[in-house]
Amino acid sequence: MKIDFDSWYEDHYHELTGNGIWFRGGELNTLSTSEFLNRNYRVLITRLSTYWDTADSFTHKLIYQLVTSHQDIYADLSYLPSAGDASLFDSYSVPWLIGTTTKRDALQFDMIAFSNSIVQEILNIPSLLKKSNISLRKSERLKNDSIPLIILGGANALYTSALCTDDPMIDGVFVGEDANLIKELFRIAQDCKKNGLSKVETLEKLETVQGFFQPDIKRPTTKFTSAEITQDQLMINAPVMYTEDQMGTGNLQISEGCPCFCSFCAESWGRKPYRELSLEKITEASLRMKSSMGLESVELYSFNFNMHHDFYRILFILTGRFSSIGLKSQRFDTIAAEPELVKHLHAIGKTSITCGLEGISSRLRKYLHKSLDDQELKTSLSILIRAPIRELKIFLIATGKETEGDFTEFCALLAYINTIISMAGRKPRIIFSMTPLVRFPYTPLESEDAPEPSACREAVLQTERFVRSRGFEFRDSAGINDYLVSQILTRIQDPHVAEAVFSAALQSDFVYYSEIPASFIQLIKSELEKRKLSIPYTLSGLTSETTAGRPVKINVRDSFLAKQAESAASFTDNGFCLGTLDNSGNCHSCGACEDASSISSITRPRTPNNISVDALRKRIKERQESIAVSLKINIPFQRRGIPRKNIGIALARAIMLSEEKLVEPFLSYGESFIDKKFESDWIYGDDILTLRFHKSALDVINKRFAEIDFIEKINRHLEHWGEVEKIVQNIESSISFVIESPYKFDGNAFFKKHSMKYVNRKTAENIYSMEFTKDSLKKKIMNSPLLQLQNDGCILTFTPLEKFDLQDFLKSAFVLPSPQHRVRLKVRSKIHEQNRN
Repeated sequence: MKIDFDSWYEDHYHELTGNGIWFRGGELNTLSTSEFLNRNYRVLITRLSTYWDTADSFTHKLIYQLVTSHQDIYADLSYLPSAGDASLFDSYSVPWLIGTTTKRDALQFDMIAFSNSIVQEILNIPSLLKKSNISLRKSERLKNDSIPLIILGGANALYTSALCTDDPMIDGVFVGEDANLIKELFRIAQDCKKNGLSKVETLEKLETVQGFFQPDIKRPTTKFTSAEITQDQLMINAPVMYTEDQMGTGNLQISEGCPCFCSFCAESWGRKPYRELSLEKITEASLRMKSSMGLESVELYSFNFNMHHDFYRILFILTGRFSSIGLKSQRFDTIAAEPELVKHLHAIGKTSITCGLEGISSRLRKYLHKSLDDQELKTSLSILIRAPIRELKIFLIATGKETEGDFTEFCALLAYINTIISMAGRKPRIIFSMTPLVRFPYTPLESEDAPEPSACREAVLQTERFVRSRGFEFRDSAGINDYLVSQILTRIQDPHVAEAVFSAALQSDFVYYSEIPASFIQLIKSELEKRKLSIPYTLSGLTSETTAGRPVKINVRDSFLAKQAESAASFTDNGFCLGTLDNSGNCHSCGACEDASSISSITRPRTPNNISVDALRKRIKERQESIAVSLKINIPFQRRGIPRKNIGIALARAIMLSEEKLVEPFLSYGESFIDKKFESDWIYGDDILTLRFHKSALDVINKRFAEIDFIEKINRHLEHWGEVEKIVQNIESSISFVIESPYKFDGNAFFKKHSMKYVNRKTAENIYSMEFTKDSLKKKIMNSPLLQLQNDGCILTFTPLEKFDLQDFLKSAFVLPSPQHRVRLKVRSKIHEQNRN
């Protein structure tokens, strides 16, 4: 019997993680279900991890934006269900590959587009297919027209040799980040369907796109990298996820690739050359994405944000447009060369700094090509510790090559940090985080044998002992089992190794969420032994024979990679090509740049900073001069359970799209009148939402909100998120609730707890007035409710008073099958306004 998954969701959402919000779909800036039938080609964009692990992913949302930019292509989003939700899915035969908005299973789509972010997620492909009744064999899928094409892309797509078998689990792989090529890929697939081509013919057409290959055929292709970052590459109107920390925050890409030659960094080598988005384009894009996504803050997306030639001007411009700016990892040497940088970061409220040290000694940093000398390191540490920062996070890498001499030098560094702390008279929280080094293909370390897990584990443990004994914090950021499986998967040269790993996954039903247990490692070892293979064999370096046979070529010369490998092996560093404030950089002839102009854009000296810290602080202070704008809004039933901030962001978006003059002045979402009083997202109906704007917008706000057609324009942009009634000022409001319950009402426990007495008076058939005594009303909990009985449930109408606790009432006044069922009570609010004298 075919299951109606929409109905199933409505019956079971309360049993899912987060009350099923991850499976609700319909996020801001996603296509409605009705478009599924209106558009000719349908793609299920699927993450190999959960909604919660994916919510802050820049690329995931960008892919959705790119795919749906085609007028005739529909896209829905799908995620790996959490362990608890997966069990619930299985018990009701709900497929794991299912669209969150449409609630349609994968077989109703034309393509499944797997987005592979990290290596370990590859292990989830067998379970996702198996649990969705899709064959794991390409040969069987291609014969069945009811099964969609399965392609894989994403940050880890270049390192998926584990999927390159004679009869693979996926049909095609796309390696690359270029927006135009991604759009072209889906356009070709759409045209092939329109012209009636078979899946085999479609795959052949897709091979005309640079970076696309079939894992069982492996015709040579080249990973394409455009000379500049195009507008299509930027996130403008991408989905806004239902997670609190992501609502109102967008990712603004300011650069792509990296000008450094760190021997361990797969992303750097696979995405060269380094390119920067111009200040003009950043300025334009920031306003477009702010209005289209209702943004109050922005995260700068970059490998190392402090490398951008115009970083200070970017910071100055964006502080005038956003309430906060997120900045992630940066290099120590830039801080040493530009001490003013930390002051600028502190001025924008950045009190937690993250830097990559990587090697614990200068010798190991040379091996890793970190291009960071001891003096630069000490200078930057001195600057950071003396600065008014709250926290300093330092990333380390366990290479497996650590010696006693390396640890001695590391201990000296820890002592130096403590000396600086004593001299500075302040101690920020200092956290060291260490992860074992996975030697990726397409890096200078690809041909090097990887160490046994025990060697890396010993390095981590030893580092932890030294760090903690010196009074600092330590975090083991990746387990040793994750290291082993990642290293095996990234450099599979023998198909029997892939067979062993996936056999272990299938027979154990293993799904990767956050860590790999020792039992799974034992199972892999057992499967390898059956095939007369060993762990050391799986860790051996790539050979010239295996690298010659791989399907993808990156745009860095093989000879340059070989040269870098030699210098890493001899513990020598070759520097990087980026210019500094004082000097031009040097081109190292890696082969990634197309022409002299590209080389010049990287090696030119950095733009001198002509923006003072005082000017930046003044701009930020002026930005904080705000006004509150409160709007009465009716929230529809289908938006109950959505965080109020999400609805506030949708409202801000609608206002900015309706009036361009309010884009720059918008500051942030303020609060919900209902949520503040009752702390619940599950109330629908009337609410008053407050947004904050810069005071300069006051005249525009007063003028525009006095116009009826402006309110109507806002509501057209709001669509199903709510309906604005009017702007409200100087009012006091009372609230009444109507609670519709499928369960019986029994308020005796609640009333007894609060010593409230009442008389039940029947006013009509199945309708009762519960009249409280005067003493009960004086408790200011609630007025006398009206109870209407309905089948096994009821409808309760009343006015909550100042001491009313909604959650306590819902939990104890209804006969619920379980506490989870509380969210199935339908609570509607009505706001009654009373103008102040």
